[in-house]
Amino acid sequence: MAKRIYVLEDDKEISEIVQMVLEMEGYQVSCFADVSRFNAGKAGGVPDLYLLDIMLPDGNGLEVRAALTNDPITAHIPVLIMSAHTNVAEVSNWPGEKHFIAKPFDIYKLTEKIAMLLKG
Repeated sequence: MAKRIYVLEDDKEISEIVQMVLEMEGYQVSCFADVSRFNAGKAGGVPDLYLLDIMLPDGNGLEVRAALTNDPITAHIPVLIMSAHTNVAEVSNWPGEKHFIAKPFDIYKLTEKIAMLLKG
């Protein structure tokens, strides 16, 4: 069975490219353009990985990450944060396990990072 990834990204072009590439890699991908749709979509099940943008029209990916890591149902699922507005130095201040990729990113580095996180 294909690994399932939930993508929270408000930029339609980035979302479409990420979805296309990840599906070509064999993943099942669900994309959400904002936090409210993401929260509604979570009822569809628990994925194997979350890929979250930080700056969103109705919220913040770091707050979503905190909610996921504090929920016993999703706490064990890897979360990869992507952003054009955050750097590695800022990431070191985040609590808990940190997985980050800066935008713009090389699509091969993204797929490598996702594969590594899914191997556990």
